Amino acid sequence: MNDFNLILRLLIIHSVVSLIFGFTNLTKHVKKNKIQSKWLYISSAIYSLSLYLVSSSWFDFWILPLGFIAHSLAYLLMIPKNRNLINFFASQILLGFSLVAIWLLLTGNDLSLIFSFIKILWSSSSVLLITLGFIVLIWPSGYIIGVATEPLRKQIKEARGLEKAGLWIGILERTLIYIFVLSDNVMAIAFLITAKTIFRFGEIKDHSRRKEAEYILIGTLFSFFFALLIAYLIKYFLGWE
Repeated sequence: MNDFNLILRLLIIHSVVSLIFGFTNLTKHVKKNKIQSKWLYISSAIYSLSLYLVSSSWFDFWILPLGFIAHSLAYLLMIPKNRNLINFFASQILLGFSLVAIWLLLTGNDLSLIFSFIKILWSSSSVLLITLGFIVLIWPSGYIIGVATEPLRKQIKEARGLEKAGLWIGILERTLIYIFVLSDNVMAIAFLITAKTIFRFGEIKDHSRRKEAEYILIGTLFSFFFALLIAYLIKYFLGWE
């Protein structure tokens, strides 16, 4: 059995089944009735049966209870009153562990294979440098930009837009620029600038919101500057001239 082929099949069926369930009212029913919901158990049975079928390992019936329990627990994790990403990622990590466990048991591999892969990544200067760049872009850069533009922000009388939207826009645009530079797709940055200009055209055109438009422009230039600076520094240290 091709080890890589098996994990791909498990991941594909996991994604497909989860996608199908996501387009139904299943979550609402489970959220309302929790462990008393019949659809919790029906969906878990379908999920575990799908894993069993794609594994093509007909005598390994233990896949059925393992997949059933993992999916049931994961679904219950995803349905608190207030949805949040922590619960979602916790449920996906749980399902991910179950898929890895199935893969390890069916292929005869052990955890040393995974640890060896992690060790290779951990000892790779390229991976560590690229990861460092991502981390610097997300937090220190955002903090510096926030402190630098705070006096300007205070000049805007009324806060508009979604709370923390600027923070997430900044993180995403810096991340995209970072990826574009490292992948030698610098021209794609022009499309990013164009898209942001189109969406911000209202603030730029409205003279009554000039301060807000100037604040956004300064913040954007700061964000682009840090993203380009860090991306090219990482690229230089990687030797990707």
